[in-house]
Amino acid sequence: MKKITFLMMFCVFVVQAQTFYVDTNGTNIVSDGTYLNPYTSFKDVMDVVWSDATVVVKSGTHYLSEGIVLWGKENVIFTAENDQTIIDGSQIPENYVYNVNGALVRIVACKHVTISKLKLQNIHANHSLGLIVENSDNMLIEGNEILGIKYAVTTKAINEVGLGIPPHEYDQYGNLFLRTATALQILGSDYTDSTSNIKILNNKLYNNKTGWSETLVIKGNVTNFLIENNEVRNNSNIGIDISGHYNACEQGWQNNCGVPIEEYTHNSQANNGVIKGNLVCNNVSENGIHGAGIYVDGAKKIVVENNTVHNNDFGISVGCEKIGKSASDILVRNNLVYENKNAGIDVGGFNYYNANNGIPLDLDQEAYSGLVTNVAIVNNTIANNSNNIQDFYNGQMLISYLRNSIIKNNIFYAGGHHKRLFSMSYKLTTSHLNFDHNIFYTTDFNNDSSVLISINAKTNGQGEFLDYNDLISFTTATGHNQHAIFSNPYFVNSNTGSLNLDFHVNAISPVVGFGEMIQESYQNPVFGDYTSTGLDLDTRDRVVNNTIDVGAYQMQEQQFTDKAISFFEDLTVFPNPTSEYIYVPSTYDESTYTATNILTGTITNGVVKNGSFFMGNLQNGMYSIVFTDVSGVAKSIKIYKN
Repeated sequence: MKKITFLMMFCVFVVQAQTFYVDTNGTNIVSDGTYLNPYTSFKDVMDVVWSDATVVVKSGTHYLSEGIVLWGKENVIFTAENDQTIIDGSQIPENYVYNVNGALVRIVACKHVTISKLKLQNIHANHSLGLIVENSDNMLIEGNEILGIKYAVTTKAINEVGLGIPPHEYDQYGNLFLRTATALQILGSDYTDSTSNIKILNNKLYNNKTGWSETLVIKGNVTNFLIENNEVRNNSNIGIDISGHYNACEQGWQNNCGVPIEEYTHNSQANNGVIKGNLVCNNVSENGIHGAGIYVDGAKKIVVENNTVHNNDFGISVGCEKIGKSASDILVRNNLVYENKNAGIDVGGFNYYNANNGIPLDLDQEAYSGLVTNVAIVNNTIANNSNNIQDFYNGQMLISYLRNSIIKNNIFYAGGHHKRLFSMSYKLTTSHLNFDHNIFYTTDFNNDSSVLISINAKTNGQGEFLDYNDLISFTTATGHNQHAIFSNPYFVNSNTGSLNLDFHVNAISPVVGFGEMIQESYQNPVFGDYTSTGLDLDTRDRVVNNTIDVGAYQMQEQQFTDKAISFFEDLTVFPNPTSEYIYVPSTYDESTYTATNILTGTITNGVVKNGSFFMGNLQNGMYSIVFTDVSGVAKSIKIYKN
């Protein structure tokens, strides 16, 4: 007896994770989930696996007749054997997708599940989905490819679908169809218990035809998520959408949640998320509407940083479409946004005033859209946007109604035919918007007929269009950008259509060190750990020698040495300020110089003679002067002409 008791005291039970294999192309009669005798259907393996297991899909193309469902699983890995593993939904019947909101892979009420290295493709039906995660926690979606998820015309009768959801389109039999499909959806449809701790990493989502829907969407009661290092490209409509206030509960697995609508919309707002380091490009709507590469629509506490966003409709958009609701606490920083059809960045609530009766609403009400508040748009490079001839008027940024927001340390560059710098739908006062310390430039600034800045100053529902063809007149009229400059940022290569675009700046650029140290503006608990300036787009130090550059990239100190150009090395000139001559060391004789008026952009060229050059005939103001000696070495200094 004593011996038995001793053994039981030291007995340890270990549950070891099992590995199960599935091969829908297999021919074995008896399956036990081993490598040699894999399960031949996904349903069979999912009926066996509940927790602490790995499911490996063997190499080959696996054609589905119905979607794969993981329900109630815990500590499960669902992965591919190799990169030749494909899950294909082209044989799934249309009525299956429509009736159960079908997906290639559906995950419901799971915890600690990993979906990795799968290639999910080809499901063509209305409301089709590639991968959906619903009411699940601690999920990792990594290294997958999702493509060919497309809507198709259904033949459901009007009275089955219901009215009121655009677009109201009909097939040849008079039946309504709604063009929607989504490649990857994270859905929190439980209004009392959030879907949380979701990581979406290193996936490729491409060639999806989403209609009026989105390629990757976070919607409903979802919190604490990370979307990082993904490629979202060549899809229709919106690339990445973080949304709020959309009654997500009734759109979930259960069509009727059994609670009043005001209750399950209360927590239907994606929050506490980071969208970081993604490539988002060529996502263009086919519906004649303006989608966006990245769209924050009614969400809160969201960081959008270090993304490259180009050739979409809009680039990055922050708004709120739901009346009486808001998007708030949004940080957009260190992004490169270029060559989008419409504005590079679009921010604010639109149709803020009630235009029907001309009476401005109370500031706590919105007419046709919600409110956007507490937004920081800082250190972005925004170049050559509004390249669609129909959308040129919005320029590099479209600013609608904002409250308590800042737009600082950004480069706004309108090269070639992208003439307009930005537009404002409302004449915002400095009490609502701190818009300053930016650098503006257009290659067409010498054309007096060009409108660089446009304001549709809506007052009492009436539009007052105010156009400005220089930065000075805009600053004088509005008080914005008192410390901004109009100057060429000297990109390495910003030529539209070039195969070697490079929006880093040369070391002579005025953006270097010009930024405002505004990290104190981020000292807000909603941003959690995001209380610093972060890293630049190259993931390098954002602050060098206690200075911060304007734009998405930070010039590192060693780069000056590499280019034989130095901002840290003294260049003695006098007097500064000056009213007539500037004197420089005699070693600069025969050097060429380029003097750029920082505010107006006016450029004057000349040659240093006898250790001096004349500035008396130049307009008063701050000048950036670049000296280039006979060997091609350049140095820059700022001089004030009074």
